[in-house]
Amino acid sequence: DKFALCGTASNDILIIYLRSQTLAQIKLFKQFNGNGVTCMSMFQEEGKTLVLVGLGCGQVGQVEIDSDTGMPTLLKLTEFAGPVTSISIGYEYKGGLDTFVGTAKGNQYIMNSGSLEWQLRLTAHHEPINDIVFPDNCSDLFVTASSEDIRVWLTETRLEMLRIRVPKLRCNCVALTPDGGLILSGWGDGKIRAFLPQTGALAYTISEAHQNGVTSISCMHQPNPENGHYNVVSGGADGRVRVWSRVSMLVSLKEHKSAVTSVQVSKADDE
Repeated sequence: DKFALCGTASNDILIIYLRSQTLAQIKLFKQFNGNGVTCMSMFQEEGKTLVLVGLGCGQVGQVEIDSDTGMPTLLKLTEFAGPVTSISIGYEYKGGLDTFVGTAKGNQYIMNSGSLEWQLRLTAHHEPINDIVFPDNCSDLFVTASSEDIRVWLTETRLEMLRIRVPKLRCNCVALTPDGGLILSGWGDGKIRAFLPQTGALAYTISEAHQNGVTSISCMHQPNPENGHYNVVSGGADGRVRVWSRVSMLVSLKEHKSAVTSVQVSKADDE
């Protein structure tokens, strides 16, 4: 307990003598890409004092602290997706993995504190979840909608099975066709996008479905006898409710003065 360490928003690491409360060292590593030091975790290995330094740019550096002078030396560097928000060193998990790393992108990694080798352990949305839906008569998986992506999750393991990304856009709502053949989604740019659940490939897009964004979406329970596709019902920020057969609009209703937050279809598809 000779030194205390501090990280700064300018990427500096400060080493302070605890007894005299004076500055021993200040170090800025040029290998650090920026956005500040966000977290640190100290540990001992083979008589050496080592520190894992998390950065706002997504990097984690392994730094050795000289036991006499407090001079920090950067030994290794690795990088994660999103700003590093937490580092926790615990018991060995498997294969030398003993450290948990969390990021602002909702990802949790498990890492070897010595080699800095890591594996992705858990994922999550990093923005609010706007909608969630289960397939008809199935609880094995579910679909969530959030900023920039739609994700399909396995219920039992809580692991992410599929991620569909649409950068810089917000997914407001999501629905599934009764046969599970399509993921229907409404977006902040006013478009309805339909995706294949097996691959996440785009099946079709309804452009300008609603002004100022699609805020709710649902699906008929029986396919349209004329084309075999399921008609889609959508609500928008413009207060309109519309019925679609693929990209063709069948009905447009305007009864609401503000955004339509939910639409439901009766089992008989008649209201």
